[in-house]
Amino acid sequence: MDFDQQTKTENLYEELDFLNERIREHCEGIGQYDEALLNLGVQLGRLLERGSLSAHRPKVFIDTEERNMEFKRRWAPVRALEKSLINIFHLAVAEEINAQGSFCFSEDDEFSFYTTRLSDSAVEKFQLQILQSTYAEYESEITVEVELKGELGLLMGFHKLPARVRFMITDIDEERQEKVLTLPSGVKSIYGVLLSLNPDHTSLTTVQIEQLQQDIEKIEFSCLLKSKLVN
Repeated sequence: MDFDQQTKTENLYEELDFLNERIREHCEGIGQYDEALLNLGVQLGRLLERGSLSAHRPKVFIDTEERNMEFKRRWAPVRALEKSLINIFHLAVAEEINAQGSFCFSEDDEFSFYTTRLSDSAVEKFQLQILQSTYAEYESEITVEVELKGELGLLMGFHKLPARVRFMITDIDEERQEKVLTLPSGVKSIYGVLLSLNPDHTSLTTVQIEQLQQDIEKIEFSCLLKSKLVN
């Protein structure tokens, strides 16, 4: 083997080693090892080389990307609506902490109510009230059922949606099955909300969902202004 041929062979093995490492990282990254797909890719590469084509993206990837984009588009107003409700609840609880010094979320039962309820002034200002809390041991979190009142409740009713939602609270004291907040910044532990609204299974149109989201966002802004005026 002459020097040039030896160099080409060494370069080839270096490129193969580099590709092998990329393939390993890709497979480990997605947790799948699809050798059949790899072989199809090799066949595609040979076909492109034979046809002197520079690139080709399989239609299955294009179709999947379009479906994912459509999914995100349908869910975008719902996610924004959820964020607004979480922010309103954050404002309400933070203001109560400022006023009372602490706020407790705990397991409630039919005989005892341990979770702090929002004051009448907070209910009027932020248009919601806590109904009950439950502890989910398998998730180590507390779920808080909240009733939307005032304009918030009317908006949900107008769109034939339940006026009750559930907020999730994490980082709880598992032994006592409670979460006691003593600083307004602690409201960040209220991290999610569950709505009875799935854009893939609803009679509401995308336009109606977007309008609902915009209306609730306006209420969120109004609550923010009221909170700043108080503080």
